[in-house]
Amino acid sequence: MKILVIQKKFMGDVLVTSSLFPLLRQKYPNSELHFFLDKKFSDIVLNHPDIDRLIFFEKDLVGNIHKIKREKYDVVVDVYSKIGTALISFFSGAGITSGYYKPYLSLFYSAPVKRHLKPESQMALCLENRVQLLEALDIPLADVHPKIYLTKTEIEEAENLFRKYGLCKDKKTLMVSTFGSTPEKSYPYMKDIIDRVSKNTDCQIICNYIPSQKDLFQNLYISLSEASKKAIIKDFATENLRSFAASVSLCDALLGNEGGATNVSKALHIPTFGIFSPVVDSSSWKWAEDGVRYDSADVHDYIKGNPTYEDFRPEYFEDQLDRFIQKHLL
Repeated sequence: MKILVIQKKFMGDVLVTSSLFPLLRQKYPNSELHFFLDKKFSDIVLNHPDIDRLIFFEKDLVGNIHKIKREKYDVVVDVYSKIGTALISFFSGAGITSGYYKPYLSLFYSAPVKRHLKPESQMALCLENRVQLLEALDIPLADVHPKIYLTKTEIEEAENLFRKYGLCKDKKTLMVSTFGSTPEKSYPYMKDIIDRVSKNTDCQIICNYIPSQKDLFQNLYISLSEASKKAIIKDFATENLRSFAASVSLCDALLGNEGGATNVSKALHIPTFGIFSPVVDSSSWKWAEDGVRYDSADVHDYIKGNPTYEDFRPEYFEDQLDRFIQKHLL
Protein backbone atom coordinates (compact mmCIF):
# COMPACT_ATOMS: atom_id res chain seq x y z
CA MET A 1 0.00 0.00 0.00
CA LYS A 2 1.18 3.53 -0.80
CA ILE A 3 0.00 6.28 1.55
CA LEU A 4 0.38 10.07 1.30
CA VAL A 5 -0.12 12.51 4.19
CA ILE A 6 -0.58 16.19 3.27
CA GLN A 7 0.26 19.09 5.62
CA LYS A 8 1.39 22.14 3.69
CA LYS A 9 2.47 24.37 6.59
CA PHE A 10 3.40 25.57 9.31
CA MET A 11 6.31 24.23 11.40
CA GLY A 12 4.21 23.34 14.45
CA ASP A 13 1.51 21.82 12.27
CA VAL A 14 4.04 19.79 10.30
CA LEU A 15 5.65 18.50 13.50
CA VAL A 16 2.31 17.55 15.06
CA THR A 17 1.13 15.89 11.83
CA SER A 18 4.27 13.74 11.75
CA SER A 19 2.89 11.90 14.79
CA LEU A 20 0.48 10.07 12.44
CA PHE A 21 3.26 8.11 10.77
CA PRO A 22 4.00 5.70 13.65
CA LEU A 23 0.29 4.79 13.71
CA LEU A 24 0.31 4.18 9.96
CA ARG A 25 3.49 2.11 10.21
CA GLN A 26 2.08 0.02 13.03
CA LYS A 27 -1.14 -0.71 11.13
CA TYR A 28 0.49 -1.18 7.72
CA PRO A 29 4.12 -2.18 8.36
CA ASN A 30 4.91 -2.88 4.71
CA SER A 31 3.38 0.28 3.30
CA GLU A 32 5.27 3.11 1.62
CA LEU A 33 4.62 6.30 3.61
CA HIS A 34 5.14 9.73 2.02
CA PHE A 35 4.77 13.25 3.46
CA PHE A 36 3.70 16.14 1.16
CA LEU A 37 4.65 19.55 2.61
CA ASP A 38 6.39 22.87 2.00
CA LYS A 39 10.13 22.37 1.71
CA LYS A 40 10.95 25.20 4.14
CA PHE A 41 9.27 23.29 6.98
CA SER A 42 10.71 19.89 6.13
CA ASP A 43 13.80 20.06 8.35
CA ILE A 44 11.68 19.41 11.42
CA VAL A 45 10.81 15.87 10.23
CA LEU A 46 14.18 14.82 8.80
CA ASN A 47 15.34 11.36 9.90
CA HIS A 48 11.84 10.34 10.99
CA PRO A 49 12.04 6.51 10.92
CA ASP A 50 8.46 6.06 9.69
CA ILE A 51 8.57 8.54 6.81
CA ASP A 52 9.91 6.94 3.65
CA ARG A 53 9.91 10.03 1.45
CA LEU A 54 9.34 13.79 1.60
CA ILE A 55 7.58 15.41 -1.37
CA PHE A 56 7.48 19.18 -1.73
CA PHE A 57 4.80 21.55 -2.95
CA GLU A 58 5.32 23.56 -6.11
CA LYS A 59 3.69 26.94 -6.70
CA ASP A 60 1.52 25.61 -9.51
CA LEU A 61 -1.61 23.75 -8.38
CA VAL A 62 -1.92 21.87 -11.68
CA GLY A 63 1.71 20.81 -11.35
CA ASN A 64 1.04 19.53 -7.83
CA ILE A 65 -1.98 17.56 -9.04
CA HIS A 66 0.02 15.90 -11.80
CA LYS A 67 2.93 15.19 -9.43
CA ILE A 68 0.70 13.36 -6.96
CA LYS A 69 -1.37 11.59 -9.61
CA ARG A 70 1.80 10.08 -11.12
CA GLU A 71 2.66 8.47 -7.77
CA LYS A 72 -0.51 6.30 -7.85
CA TYR A 73 -1.32 6.46 -4.14
CA ASP A 74 -3.78 4.05 -2.55
CA VAL A 75 -4.57 6.43 0.30
CA VAL A 76 -4.35 10.22 0.69
CA VAL A 77 -4.78 11.79 4.14
CA ASP A 78 -5.25 15.54 3.71
CA VAL A 79 -4.56 17.11 7.07
CA TYR A 80 -4.31 20.61 5.55
CA SER A 81 -7.81 20.33 4.03
CA LYS A 82 -7.94 23.54 2.01
CA ILE A 83 -9.40 23.87 -1.46
CA GLY A 84 -6.04 23.31 -3.19
CA THR A 85 -5.15 20.15 -1.29
CA ALA A 86 -8.74 18.88 -1.57
CA LEU A 87 -8.40 19.10 -5.35
CA ILE A 88 -5.04 17.32 -5.18
CA SER A 89 -6.66 14.56 -3.10
CA PHE A 90 -9.64 14.26 -5.44
CA PHE A 91 -7.56 13.96 -8.60
CA SER A 92 -4.90 11.73 -7.01
CA GLY A 93 -6.73 8.59 -8.07
CA ALA A 94 -6.44 7.15 -4.57
CA GLY A 95 -9.16 4.73 -3.50
CA ILE A 96 -9.36 6.31 -0.04
CA THR A 97 -9.12 10.07 0.47
CA SER A 98 -9.58 11.46 3.96
CA GLY A 99 -9.91 15.12 4.92
CA TYR A 100 -11.81 17.36 7.30
CA TYR A 101 -15.49 17.85 6.59
CA LYS A 102 -16.43 21.28 5.28
CA PRO A 103 -19.63 21.87 3.27
CA TYR A 104 -17.65 23.04 0.24
CA LEU A 105 -15.00 20.28 0.46
CA SER A 106 -16.82 17.12 1.49
CA LEU A 107 -17.41 15.94 -2.10
CA PHE A 108 -13.67 15.87 -2.72
CA TYR A 109 -13.03 13.16 -0.10
CA SER A 110 -14.24 9.59 0.04
CA ALA A 111 -14.07 9.80 3.84
CA PRO A 112 -14.73 13.34 5.11
CA VAL A 113 -14.24 13.60 8.87
CA LYS A 114 -16.00 16.00 11.24
CA ARG A 115 -13.54 17.32 13.79
CA HIS A 116 -14.25 16.84 17.47
CA LEU A 117 -15.10 20.16 19.11
CA LYS A 118 -14.02 18.86 22.51
CA PRO A 119 -11.38 16.20 23.21
CA GLU A 120 -12.70 12.65 23.58
CA SER A 121 -9.30 11.34 24.68
CA GLN A 122 -6.32 12.50 26.76
CA MET A 123 -4.85 14.21 23.72
CA ALA A 124 -5.12 17.89 22.81
CA LEU A 125 -7.43 18.61 19.89
CA CYS A 126 -4.52 19.37 17.54
CA LEU A 127 -3.50 15.71 17.89
CA GLU A 128 -6.90 14.10 18.32
CA ASN A 129 -8.34 15.73 15.20
CA ARG A 130 -5.41 14.47 13.16
CA VAL A 131 -5.75 10.91 14.40
CA GLN A 132 -9.46 11.12 13.52
CA LEU A 133 -8.44 11.31 9.84
CA LEU A 134 -7.15 7.73 10.07
CA GLU A 135 -10.61 6.33 10.87
CA ALA A 136 -11.07 5.33 7.23
CA LEU A 137 -8.02 3.07 7.66
CA ASP A 138 -9.48 1.35 10.75
CA ILE A 139 -6.99 3.08 13.02
CA PRO A 140 -8.72 4.06 16.30
CA LEU A 141 -7.91 7.07 18.47
CA ALA A 142 -4.57 6.45 20.13
CA ASP A 143 -2.34 8.72 22.18
CA VAL A 144 0.55 10.12 20.15
CA HIS A 145 3.48 12.40 20.97
CA PRO A 146 5.36 14.26 18.21
CA LYS A 147 9.10 13.57 18.17
CA ILE A 148 12.17 15.09 16.56
CA TYR A 149 14.92 12.69 15.58
CA LEU A 150 18.35 14.27 15.92
CA THR A 151 21.53 12.61 14.78
CA LYS A 152 24.62 12.11 16.91
CA THR A 153 26.48 14.52 14.64
CA GLU A 154 23.85 17.23 15.08
CA ILE A 155 24.06 16.95 18.86
CA GLU A 156 27.87 17.05 18.75
CA GLU A 157 27.72 20.19 16.60
CA ALA A 158 25.38 21.80 19.14
CA GLU A 159 27.80 20.91 21.93
CA ASN A 160 30.58 22.60 19.96
CA LEU A 161 28.35 25.65 19.51
CA PHE A 162 27.76 25.81 23.26
CA ARG A 163 31.51 25.69 23.85
CA LYS A 164 32.05 28.42 21.24
CA TYR A 165 29.72 30.77 23.12
CA GLY A 166 31.21 29.86 26.49
CA LEU A 167 28.24 28.08 28.03
CA CYS A 168 29.15 26.38 31.29
CA LYS A 169 28.28 22.71 31.75
CA ASP A 170 27.92 23.19 35.49
CA LYS A 171 25.10 25.73 35.12
CA LYS A 172 21.48 25.24 34.14
CA THR A 173 20.63 26.53 30.68
CA LEU A 174 17.31 28.12 29.74
CA MET A 175 16.17 28.77 26.18
CA VAL A 176 13.74 31.68 25.92
CA SER A 177 11.29 31.94 23.02
CA THR A 178 11.64 35.70 23.10
CA PHE A 179 9.06 36.72 20.50
CA GLY A 180 6.14 35.15 18.70
CA SER A 181 5.96 34.81 14.93
CA THR A 182 3.91 38.03 14.78
CA PRO A 183 3.49 41.06 17.09
CA GLU A 184 0.08 39.86 18.28
CA LYS A 185 1.68 36.56 19.32
CA SER A 186 4.54 38.22 21.23
CA TYR A 187 4.13 38.53 25.00
CA PRO A 188 4.61 42.23 25.88
CA TYR A 189 6.11 41.59 29.31
CA MET A 190 8.94 39.25 28.38
CA LYS A 191 11.36 41.61 30.12
CA ASP A 192 9.64 40.86 33.44
CA ILE A 193 9.77 37.10 32.80
CA ILE A 194 13.49 37.12 32.01
CA ASP A 195 14.25 39.37 34.99
CA ARG A 196 12.29 37.04 37.26
CA VAL A 197 14.32 34.05 36.08
CA SER A 198 17.67 35.79 36.49
CA LYS A 199 16.71 37.09 39.93
CA ASN A 200 15.72 33.67 41.25
CA THR A 201 18.26 31.39 39.54
CA ASP A 202 21.89 31.24 38.51
CA CYS A 203 21.09 29.82 35.08
CA GLN A 204 22.49 30.96 31.75
CA ILE A 205 19.93 32.23 29.26
CA ILE A 206 19.77 31.87 25.49
CA CYS A 207 17.27 34.23 23.84
CA ASN A 208 15.91 32.78 20.63
CA TYR A 209 14.65 35.09 17.88
CA ILE A 210 14.76 35.25 14.09
CA PRO A 211 17.12 37.67 12.28
CA SER A 212 14.30 40.09 11.42
CA GLN A 213 13.62 40.48 15.17
CA LYS A 214 17.17 41.53 16.07
CA ASP A 215 16.24 45.19 16.61
CA LEU A 216 13.35 44.11 18.82
CA PHE A 217 15.76 42.04 20.88
CA GLN A 218 18.24 44.92 21.20
CA ASN A 219 15.49 47.13 22.59
CA LEU A 220 14.46 44.37 24.99
CA TYR A 221 18.04 43.76 26.07
CA ILE A 222 18.58 47.42 26.94
CA SER A 223 15.57 47.32 29.28
CA LEU A 224 16.70 44.24 31.21
CA SER A 225 18.21 44.20 34.69
CA GLU A 226 21.96 43.93 35.00
CA ALA A 227 21.55 40.40 36.37
CA SER A 228 19.64 39.40 33.24
CA LYS A 229 22.18 40.98 30.91
CA LYS A 230 24.91 39.05 32.67
CA ALA A 231 22.97 35.77 32.40
CA ILE A 232 22.17 36.09 28.68
CA ILE A 233 24.51 34.48 26.18
CA LYS A 234 24.70 37.43 23.79
CA ASP A 235 24.41 36.92 20.02
CA PHE A 236 23.92 33.15 20.31
CA ALA A 237 22.81 32.02 16.85
CA THR A 238 22.10 28.70 15.16
CA GLU A 239 22.48 28.07 11.44
CA ASN A 240 19.13 26.43 10.78
CA LEU A 241 16.15 24.70 12.33
CA ARG A 242 18.02 21.43 12.91
CA SER A 243 20.80 23.32 14.68
CA PHE A 244 18.23 25.12 16.82
CA ALA A 245 16.51 21.85 17.74
CA ALA A 246 19.85 20.28 18.70
CA SER A 247 20.63 23.31 20.88
CA VAL A 248 17.26 23.04 22.59
CA SER A 249 17.97 19.37 23.31
CA LEU A 250 20.97 20.47 25.43
CA CYS A 251 18.95 22.94 27.51
CA ASP A 252 17.36 22.24 30.87
CA ALA A 253 14.15 24.07 29.98
CA LEU A 254 12.46 26.38 27.49
CA LEU A 255 9.95 29.09 28.26
CA GLY A 256 8.34 31.94 26.38
CA ASN A 257 5.91 32.61 23.59
CA GLU A 258 3.93 29.55 22.56
CA GLY A 259 4.64 28.53 18.99
CA GLY A 260 7.19 26.65 16.93
CA ALA A 261 9.89 26.76 19.61
CA THR A 262 7.65 25.34 22.35
CA ASN A 263 6.48 22.58 20.03
CA VAL A 264 10.09 21.71 19.24
CA SER A 265 10.96 21.67 22.92
CA LYS A 266 8.10 19.35 23.88
CA ALA A 267 8.90 17.06 20.96
CA LEU A 268 12.41 16.73 22.41
CA HIS A 269 11.00 16.05 25.93
CA ILE A 270 12.55 19.25 27.30
CA PRO A 271 10.61 20.92 30.17
CA THR A 272 8.54 23.66 28.55
CA PHE A 273 6.50 26.62 29.76
CA GLY A 274 4.53 28.41 27.03
CA ILE A 275 2.63 31.68 27.16
CA PHE A 276 -0.40 31.62 24.85
CA SER A 277 -1.44 34.65 22.87
CA PRO A 278 -5.14 35.62 23.10
CA VAL A 279 -5.44 34.93 19.35
CA VAL A 280 -4.47 31.25 19.75
CA ASP A 281 -6.89 28.53 20.85
CA SER A 282 -4.86 27.04 23.66
CA SER A 283 -7.28 24.13 24.15
CA SER A 284 -6.20 22.79 20.78
CA TRP A 285 -2.46 23.17 21.33
CA LYS A 286 -1.88 22.18 24.96
CA TRP A 287 -0.55 18.80 23.89
CA ALA A 288 1.37 16.67 26.38
CA GLU A 289 0.75 19.18 29.18
CA ASP A 290 0.88 17.74 32.68
CA GLY A 291 1.35 20.91 34.71
CA VAL A 292 4.86 19.86 35.72
CA ARG A 293 7.19 19.06 32.85
CA TYR A 294 5.01 20.80 30.28
CA ASP A 295 2.94 23.77 31.38
CA SER A 296 1.50 26.99 30.00
CA ALA A 297 -0.34 30.18 30.83
CA ASP A 298 -3.34 31.46 28.90
CA VAL A 299 -4.89 34.88 29.45
CA HIS A 300 -8.38 33.41 28.99
CA ASP A 301 -7.87 31.25 32.09
CA TYR A 302 -7.44 34.38 34.20
CA ILE A 303 -9.40 37.18 32.52
CA LYS A 304 -12.87 36.64 31.10
CA GLY A 305 -14.34 38.44 28.12
CA ASN A 306 -12.06 39.66 25.33
CA PRO A 307 -8.73 40.33 27.01
CA THR A 308 -5.69 41.66 25.20
CA TYR A 309 -2.07 40.71 25.79
CA GLU A 310 -1.55 44.05 27.56
CA ASP A 311 -4.03 42.87 30.21
CA PHE A 312 -2.00 39.75 30.96
CA ARG A 313 0.54 40.94 33.51
CA PRO A 314 3.00 38.31 34.80
CA GLU A 315 1.47 38.65 38.26
CA TYR A 316 -1.48 36.56 37.10
CA PHE A 317 0.61 33.42 36.65
CA GLU A 318 3.70 34.12 38.76
CA ASP A 319 3.04 31.22 41.17
CA GLN A 320 2.67 28.82 38.26
CA LEU A 321 5.86 30.16 36.67
CA ASP A 322 7.79 30.01 39.94
CA ARG A 323 6.88 26.32 40.40
CA PHE A 324 8.26 25.62 36.94
CA ILE A 325 11.45 27.56 37.65
CA GLN A 326 12.02 25.82 40.99
CA LYS A 327 11.41 22.41 39.47
CA HIS A 328 13.64 22.71 36.41
CA LEU A 329 16.11 25.60 36.84
CA LEU A 330 17.33 25.37 40.45
